[in-house]
Amino acid sequence: MTSWGLANAHLEPWTFQPPSAATPVPGWENMELLAEAVSPFHGQLMVKPLAWTPSTKGIVTAQVVMVDPPGLAPPTGGGFNFFGGAPPPPEPKWAAPPMPAAAKPAEPKQPTPAELDAYLNSVKDKVRGAIVFVGKHVQVAEEMNPAPMRRPEDEWKSRFDAKNPRPFRFPEPPKVPEGQLTRAEVSRQVDQFLVDNGALARINDAGRAHGIIIAQQNSTYDWTRAVPTLVMRNEDYGRISRLCADGTAVTLRVNIQNQEDPEGTTVYNAIGEIPGADKKDEIVMLGGHYDSWHDATGATDNGIGSSMMLEAIRILAALHLKPRRTIRIALWSGEEEGLLGSLAYVQQHFGSFENQKPEYTKLDAYFNIDSGTG
Repeated sequence: MTSWGLANAHLEPWTFQPPSAATPVPGWENMELLAEAVSPFHGQLMVKPLAWTPSTKGIVTAQVVMVDPPGLAPPTGGGFNFFGGAPPPPEPKWAAPPMPAAAKPAEPKQPTPAELDAYLNSVKDKVRGAIVFVGKHVQVAEEMNPAPMRRPEDEWKSRFDAKNPRPFRFPEPPKVPEGQLTRAEVSRQVDQFLVDNGALARINDAGRAHGIIIAQQNSTYDWTRAVPTLVMRNEDYGRISRLCADGTAVTLRVNIQNQEDPEGTTVYNAIGEIPGADKKDEIVMLGGHYDSWHDATGATDNGIGSSMMLEAIRILAALHLKPRRTIRIALWSGEEEGLLGSLAYVQQHFGSFENQKPEYTKLDAYFNIDSGTG
């Protein structure tokens, strides 16, 4: 940024402690990864490790045990429609083979603590020394429509319609009746159960088509509260599940080596600006997050957004414009774990309505890009 002529280019530190973590969290990195079937077939398995989970004790070879705790089934429905556009078109009649209509599954009922404990106690003797597949194989529906290359224009227009805007909204988890456990609570209790009863590893179904794996994090960020955990490609998980259901013993070989970085408790946002003229104390900001998950390159989420914002401010600097207000760029870290970097910046610079910092009334606008390729 300095080489482009931006002023005050610097890194701003903040402490990485997500709300669900009891203490500041060190960095985490996967260093080695192996997962393969040994018997009754041999072959590589496509997996990704879950962040902030521990390593195996070297290479481990063990039989698979399937467990299906109540309350872990994914919710039914057609998925998320974040951007407020029209639903996908129906499949053309010629596309799908003639198959009987599948019955719509009932919405899964979440268990009470007593119901979950009863199930876990019933499988306690099976998991010690085993590689544990948690949950049924997810039946991913066939999609006969070709994938769109980008979002259609009418969707973008509806999202940014000034008269009827439809901004991005993260889907809220469904509310459960009092006395029942959420999926996240069930999963955390299963983690602790596997730790307490000596399981060697946990494997989850990615539950997505086309071999896509999304592996994020152990929600406690404490790897003493989880066993080594992998997310497996849906096709591989299904193949092994069917063998186990037929009574065939399946043996896997797994090696997961993860590393903690104590210095990772301090994380940085990258900041730079073009100073304003007569209204230089007023700020117009642009930005995007530059962090990403370990299971991908981060190119579209959100390297592309960060690059676009950098190019915008580079062009403004190259044109030697003299804006009246200060134009400031911020590249955020910790977004994937809950917008943590930008929240830390807001707390440091702007505060809140109840506890205002000097810049609270000086921010005129903020422009963000985190929409992938469009």
